[in-house]
Amino acid sequence: MSNLEFFIPALAGYLLLRLSHIWKFGLLREAGYHVVFRSTLVGMLLYSATGLALSQWPSSRVVAWLEGANELTGLAISAPAAGSLCLSLVVPFLLNLFSSKSDAAQRLLRRKGDLVELLIREAIREQSLLEFALDGGKTYVGFGVDSSFDDHGDGVGSVRFVPLLSGFRDSRHGLVFTTSYAHALRSPGDFESFTIATPRPQLKWIRRFDLDLYPWGEEPPVVLGTEAD
Repeated sequence: MSNLEFFIPALAGYLLLRLSHIWKFGLLREAGYHVVFRSTLVGMLLYSATGLALSQWPSSRVVAWLEGANELTGLAISAPAAGSLCLSLVVPFLLNLFSSKSDAAQRLLRRKGDLVELLIREAIREQSLLEFALDGGKTYVGFGVDSSFDDHGDGVGSVRFVPLLSGFRDSRHGLVFTTSYAHALRSPGDFESFTIATPRPQLKWIRRFDLDLYPWGEEPPVVLGTEAD
């Protein structure tokens, strides 16, 4: 019996978990031996299910097709092993029709308790303003573009946003805006020029921001250039 007879189902299990939105994010956070165990277990279930199904229709066109594919590729594996590999590509497609990548990420973030990432993603989806306060005291108010939450649990991630206003916070004045980018953002092409990316560890906090609640004094000066400060 070919060694591929054991390797192919494990590969099939990994592909099913990796390509399915409902499992892919959790799989990326697993330790290596957990990934191997889960992939092998799922692969053996696929192998067993395929073998059971093919045993009911030993003369079916599917069996003939799988055997013909084996001869053509020279893999020398059984029809159940080849079938499990085929299922690992078809099943994720069907599952993803009922669970989007965004919904799967949201569920994982809730289980993990990453409230910051949840806030960012909800604000991006609702197109609401966020305040991004950096460690150095610089503060931006703008719209989130995207956010990459950590896949391996070490707390590293990044956020991209387009600033509408920028300023600083101090103990005497609180939040003070010094620059407005509103008039410079005339088209989607301008957004790319002003987009800022910052690592999550450099952010002191992130919160929703309501322009109507800010105690406006003088309007901040308008930036007319092509780059955010």
